[in-house]
Formats: sequence, C-alpha cells, structure tokens
Amino acid sequence: MRPTHKRPGAISGLVRIPLVRRLKLALWVLAGLALAALSAILVMDNGTPVRLRLLAYETPPAPVFVWLFVALGGGIVAGFALASVSLLRGRVAQRQLRRERDRSVRELDRLKEAEEAVEPEKAE
Repeated sequence: MRPTHKRPGAISGLVRIPLVRRLKLALWVLAGLALAALSAILVMDNGTPVRLRLLAYETPPAPVFVWLFVALGGGIVAGFALASVSLLRGRVAQRQLRRERDRSVRELDRLKEAEEAVEPEKAE
C-alpha cells in the first residue's frame, strides 16, 4: 500500500525542476521557435527556382531556400569538423601532460625515499 502523505511543495506526479534550468529550457524553446519562424519566412519568400553555375557544371533548378539551407548545413558540418579536430588535439596534449606529470611524481617520490634513506645514516 502506498503512503498517503506528500512532500511539502511536491507537484503530484511531476519532478520539480530548478528555476535556472527552467529558464534555460524556456530560452532554448524560444530560440527554437524563433528559428522555425525565420525558416518559414525564408521558405515563403525565397521559393523562386534558380540554377547555380560553377565553371562548366550547372545544377538543376531548385528554390533559393534549398541552396541557403545546403550552405548553412555545410557550414555547420565544417564547423563541427574543425572543432572536433581542435578538441582531439587538446585531448592528446592533455594525455601527454598527464603522463609527464605522473613520471615527475614517481621520480619525486623516488628521490624523497632516497633522501629519507640517507638522512638516518647522517644522524649516526
């Protein structure tokens, strides 16, 4: 049998979300809605089919908004690719620094032990 008492301030069946998280979520939702609205406006205003020409190659006609979304998507993919390369380099450097730190700590411990072994001999 389930207890009938409730925690003070608890919303029945819902998890309480901290205020800061709710505000961040609300901002992300608003940004998404604004982006969706701008995308809809872009689609409605740029429906004219165009052909792109590069040297001897010519694309089939497609609406302007398609080319804009392709360019935007390509930029996002390129940005993520460059960011991931930078992140990978940083992780490799971090791993090397950790190894160097571990070697230095081991050497320091070894030197401390050697110094402690020498000090009792000097006292005699």
